[in-house]
Amino acid sequence: LHRLIRRQRQMCIRDRPIDAIPTHIGIIGTTGAGKSNLMQVMQHGIIDHNINVISNCLRGTPMISSLAIDPHDEYALGPEGKGLYHLMNLLDPALRNEIFGGFFYLTPRGSHIQAQLSSVSLEAVINYEEILPIDLLNVQEFTGVQSEVMLAEEFVAHEDWLNNILSGSLISQGHHDSSIAAVRRRLRAVQRSRIFIPADEGQSTLPDIIDALECGRILDLSLIHI
Repeated sequence: LHRLIRRQRQMCIRDRPIDAIPTHIGIIGTTGAGKSNLMQVMQHGIIDHNINVISNCLRGTPMISSLAIDPHDEYALGPEGKGLYHLMNLLDPALRNEIFGGFFYLTPRGSHIQAQLSSVSLEAVINYEEILPIDLLNVQEFTGVQSEVMLAEEFVAHEDWLNNILSGSLISQGHHDSSIAAVRRRLRAVQRSRIFIPADEGQSTLPDIIDALECGRILDLSLIHI
């Protein structure tokens, strides 16, 4: 952000969403320094950009999608009535549908949400069968032996690999019991989550979420109830 702002001293972040979004940035500050506010400004900047693309038929300019992981549920309603919900309702219905589609507020299964957000919400559900070992290896630390357990089971059991490990009914062979137990312990977070479930317990909404992001939608995943 510093490099972007240095180019033009009076530049507002909202004016340069395409410059900022592809860049890996860290927003660091003490409590009350404005980190959440900056994120809201960036979200609003993306919406302004998308409105400009649609309103002016800028066919060569891509719309920008955004998925905010919102652990404190700060962005949907926002402070003083300045959240995504209120911004959405300032748009005429046709433009609102282009920008936000049928939903923007994602919640874990069974969340109690405020009534005004119910019409724009979607439960975030990802089936075990959609998860690959590499997805977990990229976000959690496993030893080489533990990784081999996961990869070997996925190789023979395919989409059932995660169910098999969590239930202790592996098809692949040659693993030490201690390695299997260690993998299961590390995967308990997936099992405890209200977002990840087996396919026989509920239908995934991941395709809907991916479609929305591919269409340049703005999504807010609230984790306040997880």
